Amino acid sequence: MELIHFAVSDPALQQPFADLDIIRVLKLACPSMDEAALSAWALRSFTSDPDELSARYKVFADVTDLEAAIEAYHHVQSFREELDKQSRAMGELHEVLYDWRVLSVYVSLVESLQVLCEKSTGASSRMEALHTQLKEVLKDPAFATIRAVITQVQKILPFPKHLYVGINARESGDATDIGIIRDDASDEEIQALLDSKAPTASSKSLFPEMSYTRLQYGTHFEEYLLQHFEKRYHSEIAKAHKLLADVHPLRTPEFLELEDSLQYLVVGLSLYSLFTGAGYSLCTPDPSATCLRSESLMYPDLALHLQGLEGKHVVLENGSSTLITGANHSGKTSYLKTLGQSLVLAQFGFKVPATSFAFRPFQKYYTLFSTGEDSSMSVSRMGVEIQRLSVIMQSATDKDLVLINEPMTSTNPIEAVSICCDLMERFIDHGITHLVVTHLYDIYYLLKTRLTAEKDSHFTSLITLSDFSEETGMVHSYRLKESAPLGNSYARETAKSFQITLEDLLEDSEKRQEAASYCRSTQLENIYDGAQGSGKEV
Repeated sequence: MELIHFAVSDPALQQPFADLDIIRVLKLACPSMDEAALSAWALRSFTSDPDELSARYKVFADVTDLEAAIEAYHHVQSFREELDKQSRAMGELHEVLYDWRVLSVYVSLVESLQVLCEKSTGASSRMEALHTQLKEVLKDPAFATIRAVITQVQKILPFPKHLYVGINARESGDATDIGIIRDDASDEEIQALLDSKAPTASSKSLFPEMSYTRLQYGTHFEEYLLQHFEKRYHSEIAKAHKLLADVHPLRTPEFLELEDSLQYLVVGLSLYSLFTGAGYSLCTPDPSATCLRSESLMYPDLALHLQGLEGKHVVLENGSSTLITGANHSGKTSYLKTLGQSLVLAQFGFKVPATSFAFRPFQKYYTLFSTGEDSSMSVSRMGVEIQRLSVIMQSATDKDLVLINEPMTSTNPIEAVSICCDLMERFIDHGITHLVVTHLYDIYYLLKTRLTAEKDSHFTSLITLSDFSEETGMVHSYRLKESAPLGNSYARETAKSFQITLEDLLEDSEKRQEAASYCRSTQLENIYDGAQGSGKEV
């Protein structure tokens, strides 16, 4: 009775999910789930099967009521918990209590699923199948018997809601015995705990005759309560036990199978609620496309924190190679995460914040984001990056997506450019779709000299658009344009906006002049000839 067919978890996705902040996005939707549980959920829920994704999209088109999904999920959780307690019941009273609770929670579960189905639109064959099975259960005479037995047991065993417990104690404060004075069902008059004529004797006012004495303090108080009720309601318990022995929940394994599916629906619907609450519309992805094409695509994580964002037009051809350059904090990494988060959400089977989103599901994701040294301090930052790149180069195929952010920043720029060029050329040779964010502009020019015309047709350079003025300082548009790199990170302008200038750093006027001369010699026009192409905005 699964609504969602889950794939085998792939631990290799943990790193990409961490780099892309997938768990952080899910945490916003489900704050009660810890990160470990969300990580396990994400690994289990990710799929690259287009047919499964299409089925999931239909389920979400069918089921839109978050409260109904939460109610059903909580009831299936309770049903599993009560079954576990039932398996560990000891004694006739325990068995009666847990048998009755199992049946009661079971009925509540069936009813909550019925509400969920009745609020659905019938667009999904999986929801329709669940609805059909529920109808069969509800029509089964055994289900009516279960309801009748629940009511009968409630009448036979009207357990008191309150117990009055008395404690006899010495002047030192040590308890000598504990007992139930009375309960709601008793007409007994409450008497003094200690007999005034024999204050050292055991109390006669505690009923029934037994009491929880000092010698029993090592055992659980629950045992005493059970003994009290078993003695007081012996005949009623026997009647209830006989009734409950003849009835059992219907299709228990099938209902328990729904737990993961219902949790999945709760996560997805909770995320939708956040997006719509922030004022963003969602679209159902199309997993049958040959490449990624999206209109007005939002950065999911940012959209959940800010209102009024503008979406991006995105095209990502299969096997394409994309180099992204631009000023610091101008949106390069955000572009990677916009793509990565949206694709992963789509491959969970969720809607995405865009007006359209057609894509080809990727089998795996590989990421390399700026990282520090190995936690064991045995490998340098450069070493960690080389290790990860080695795994990517050995494992990635033309069915995967590779996202690389600021690689090789801890080594010599000349060596870094050479390594990155080799890496990107290898990806192009193998048809592996990849995007690389970097400040190493020479990667572009070196690749242009090495790529054949056929290979170059798969290579694209994007730049983020920024500007600097004395009045406003740095201004980032957070838009991208297809163009050769501008060769400018606006590092000097950024430093100037924080009042870090040559005048502030160098007191000696001659040294300031030498430094200024060097800066002029390394300006864009002195390094690259005609690097500023007009290009088109992305």
